[in-house]
Amino acid sequence: MWTALYARVSTDEQAQQGYSIESQKERLKAYCLSQGYTQYEFYIDDGYTGTKLDRPAMNRLLADIQAHLVHSVVVYRLDRLGRRQKDVLYLLEDVFEPFGVTFKSATEPFDTSTPFGRAMLGVLAVFAQLERDTIVERTSLGRQQRIRAGKWPGGRVPFGYTWLADSESLQPRPDQAVIIQEIYAKFLQGQTLSEISRWVSHRSADRKWTHSAIRDLLMRPLYAGFVATQEGNVKGLHEAIIEPRLWELAQLEFSRRKKGTAARGAYLLSGLLECGICGGPVIHFPYRIRQNGHVYTYEYYGCQAQHSREKGQHSSCTLGFRRQEALEAQVIEQLLQLTFPDVAIQRELESLIWPRASRELVIQITSRLQAVKAKRSRWFSAFEEGIISAGQLATYLSPLETEQKALEQQLSDQETPDRTHRPVPILPSHLIQAAWPHMNPAEKRTILHLAIKKIILYKGSDLHIDWNVTD
Repeated sequence: MWTALYARVSTDEQAQQGYSIESQKERLKAYCLSQGYTQYEFYIDDGYTGTKLDRPAMNRLLADIQAHLVHSVVVYRLDRLGRRQKDVLYLLEDVFEPFGVTFKSATEPFDTSTPFGRAMLGVLAVFAQLERDTIVERTSLGRQQRIRAGKWPGGRVPFGYTWLADSESLQPRPDQAVIIQEIYAKFLQGQTLSEISRWVSHRSADRKWTHSAIRDLLMRPLYAGFVATQEGNVKGLHEAIIEPRLWELAQLEFSRRKKGTAARGAYLLSGLLECGICGGPVIHFPYRIRQNGHVYTYEYYGCQAQHSREKGQHSSCTLGFRRQEALEAQVIEQLLQLTFPDVAIQRELESLIWPRASRELVIQITSRLQAVKAKRSRWFSAFEEGIISAGQLATYLSPLETEQKALEQQLSDQETPDRTHRPVPILPSHLIQAAWPHMNPAEKRTILHLAIKKIILYKGSDLHIDWNVTD
């Protein structure tokens, strides 16, 4: 059996105050020497909060205690074990004591092997939680004051920005900002979160790009120049990466998808249609019939409640079905009768187009790529000189190779723009119909989703269009 030396630090600030892992380890070693302990094992939780017990080293410590491998636990200070009185008492009464494990602090006057020591522990646990609650309250008040002033409240620097300590402000990173702009464009053009996450993963190694990470990015008002509060969004002091209008359209698109329609797919009206009978989403589906050895497919729009039902059940909706071509033609006809200011349309369209390669951005990406290649070269040199092993070399090179591929893909994007985001022709008049014949399907879907909030279908050929714009 051995003595368990537990150390924990959660923030750089605590490390600066003297709670660093190294300083704790040195103090704990000195304590073991003074007490004559020769058999000891370190359990280190670096970067974990004391408000929760679910920490890697803590879990390992509890497992070793239950395996009867530990006879005592020593910490630098009580609050290193936990910040909550409830957690400390749980460890003492429900874990340490049943397994005959004593608990000691290298800097505080208590020893749980004595009644007085156990009483002191309870008192110190109360003050540890008081200190934690006071820190939380001060931090919360500070965050609220910063937010009300339009300042970023702090935390992990958001993707797309760098933190300027001198001015205490966020500044857009051109190489990451262009990726954010494209994420919004792809989402508003109907791509799924998973599709977008795969696209971003090949262009950025700065984050782990899951579909939930993309969703959080799309829902964050920070990128539109705002700071989120409990009362609503406050205009921030930082520069926006996307237009507020695009952020609002993204939130509207989330609402559409929550109603049952996933992405827009290849159909112009997918995600825009709503049933006027039951209020549910209207979806696209093909209807196939076999006749004389041939299969004929007819494309329809219909209420999801009417189309998707259990076998043998009758539909709860009586909306009926609309031929795809007829309904799309009906909506497009009304769209083309509306007039819009040329400048407003061009601004909206250009915001959804992949920005043209700028000399500054290309230089920045190239510089980062050269730095990554230089790091790889240095690790190879260290391996050749016998400083690191082959296993260490592979470990060091793996993230660098991922970052290099991402940067090379970004550079390729700038040199060869995505053809699906080609610029829309300048509108020669106030009518969209002048540009409509020149647009590809993706651009037509973008126009429809910019112009229309939703389309409510009724029986027969009746419909109502709720416009985003005014005639």
